[in-house]
Amino acid sequence: MHNTFQKEIILPNEPERVKALRRYRLLGTYAEKSFINIANLVAEIFHASIAMISLVDAEEVSFQSNVGMNSTTGPRGESFCSLTVLRPEVNVVENALEDPIVAQNPLVCGDFGLRFYAGAPLITHDGFLIGTVCLVDTQPRKFSDHDRRVLEGLAKIVMEQIELRLSNLIDTEKLAATNDEEHAENHRLSQSQNELNDTIRQLSQSESRFQNLIRDATVGIIVLTGSEMRVEIVNDVYAKLIGRQARELMDQELFKLIPETEAYFRPLIDKVRMSGEPLDIYDTPYTVHHQGKRINGYLSAAYQPYRDNNGDIAGVMVFTHDVTDQVVSRFKLKEADEMTNMAIMAARLGAWHIEPVSKALVYNTTLARIFGYDKDSPMTYEQAIAQVTEEYRPSILKAIEKAIAEGGDYDVVYQQRRFNDSELIWLRSFGKVSPDINGNYTVFSGFVMDVTEQKKDEQRKNDFIGMVSHELKTPLTSLKAIIQLCSVKLKNNADPFLNDAMGKANIQVKRMTAMINGFLNISRLESGKILIEKSAFDISRLIQDILDESMLTTSSQAIEFIPADEIWVNADRDKTGSVISNLLSNAVKYSFKDKPVLVTCKRAGENVVVSIQDFGMGIKPEHLDHIFERYYRVKDDYTRHISGFGIGLYLSSEIVHRHGGKIGVDSERGKGSTFWFSLPLI
Repeated sequence: MHNTFQKEIILPNEPERVKALRRYRLLGTYAEKSFINIANLVAEIFHASIAMISLVDAEEVSFQSNVGMNSTTGPRGESFCSLTVLRPEVNVVENALEDPIVAQNPLVCGDFGLRFYAGAPLITHDGFLIGTVCLVDTQPRKFSDHDRRVLEGLAKIVMEQIELRLSNLIDTEKLAATNDEEHAENHRLSQSQNELNDTIRQLSQSESRFQNLIRDATVGIIVLTGSEMRVEIVNDVYAKLIGRQARELMDQELFKLIPETEAYFRPLIDKVRMSGEPLDIYDTPYTVHHQGKRINGYLSAAYQPYRDNNGDIAGVMVFTHDVTDQVVSRFKLKEADEMTNMAIMAARLGAWHIEPVSKALVYNTTLARIFGYDKDSPMTYEQAIAQVTEEYRPSILKAIEKAIAEGGDYDVVYQQRRFNDSELIWLRSFGKVSPDINGNYTVFSGFVMDVTEQKKDEQRKNDFIGMVSHELKTPLTSLKAIIQLCSVKLKNNADPFLNDAMGKANIQVKRMTAMINGFLNISRLESGKILIEKSAFDISRLIQDILDESMLTTSSQAIEFIPADEIWVNADRDKTGSVISNLLSNAVKYSFKDKPVLVTCKRAGENVVVSIQDFGMGIKPEHLDHIFERYYRVKDDYTRHISGFGIGLYLSSEIVHRHGGKIGVDSERGKGSTFWFSLPLI
């Protein structure tokens, strides 16, 4: 026998156990009505699609009666019932995928997809475990201690029926064997009468246990007899549903007690009683009145016909479950969704959802309006991507694939053409890949907003800044020439104030020129007019030239640079120089005057890394992620007296990135900062 479990399934007393099973002579027989009824009851009580009574033989498991399965036997080495007959307790596997003993079982790994199993052993009077009463589900679920007691009680009832069946079978055989002996026959008849009395007593006990099971069930149960719908059995759960106690309902005609429900529910019960076909209803509203009180709620119910000993339909068994809380919660969630949709519409946001595997696109009417899509057929993911301009399409696809692969956020600004008029528009699309109920990152959704006007405003602002910066350069150039001419003429002047004033004026003009050039370069950069003109040069020589020039205006600050060997790069020399000048100027500006500024230039693999370190005030951690953003300036008690517009680091970052390099900063508050950038070597 092939054992698929990670556990031994044969006990030392196996021969005796199998012998005990076979003495009941059940293997190979047709399922009896009492067993079929109990299997149906198990399925109804536990809301299970599969329930069965099984017998575990030496090599296979026989399903004496079952609900939800076509097969009547299965290999013992694969059946979960083989584990249940190992111990006298109820065996529960709430999630088979997480149980190391059964996780590799073919019923779990295969197409059947078993996830939940609960089985109570059938225990003979002499202690042998011969089979089970069990239920199976393809979804993981919880099984409480109360559920275990109920299932264990059902198993005891089945075992009593098996013992009773054997007893009757033996009695019948004895009667047939001794039929020729009248005296013995009379004796056996008398004995049979006694045993019949025992049987009646046992049946009475079994019925009492059945009543207890119904009374203790967690779902509402009521059994209605005849066309008058007289209450034969009812539990407290059902009685509480309509504001009564169970004793008030017993032997009463149900709709005389709650006539306000008759118009809706009687036709349902009559249909089941007349047709013999079960019926289920879900999330159904109901209202009853009792002692001047109105009781409202929602229920789900299963109507099951039951038959008498002659096979005729005697009445209807009703299983009810109060779903008021769930329905109300769903209504509240729907209301919240409607409010959210109203907010989305008010904000003019286009909502979208992408199924990550199939790339199916779901969207609202606002998104369709933004995209200019007015066709009858739904817009596809491929159609939406095709409208993105060629400049932005690769980055869009890369951002989407990254978000799906890593389960992260997605936020991009891009340009695309509208469907209906091919007009170029600017959009911001942002979203997130979220986990589904199984923890897999498959829910990809977000919003789109039209930022065309913002982009146009930004472009107009950049054009204005560029125009103003360009216009200011002409008078500033003339002013610089006049100051330089005055400096030459006053070179030998005896008045030291004039020479010093001309020097300071020249420095201020240089600062103003650098500031205007920065604004002008940003304008050109963002309009795509700034060009990177590459040539081969020694970057260590460039650094030395910039240091020599800067010492003329920063003589009070010590700058240390260890000359490096020649390191040649293919880059724009002037723009690379502006990056170095800007980083050096910032280091001097934010450094303490008694501390040096350290400049290094080293090879690092296929790149050169230039770093400029100061020992000044440093940068707080919350500013580090924004330091290279346009117009961003650190504002605190240390920097409020230092002028600037926050354009130097932004421009430096853009220049480095357009060279295919990287730029960054390492800083510790109160100890200084190290700004660095890398460029590819030739």
